[in-house]
Amino acid sequence: MQVSRDVAATDGVTAVLVAMATPLNLELAGNMGLAPEEPTSPSSS
Repeated sequence: MQVSRDVAATDGVTAVLVAMATPLNLELAGNMGLAPEEPTSPSSS
């Protein structure tokens, strides 16, 4: 939560979502049109 607040305080940022790359979260992000630019998985660093 602290990371989201810190990023949200950046000038020009209008929305922030910081989440772990779990299969469910990746699916939810994809359904919202927020697919990652590069393939990712829970074990990506």
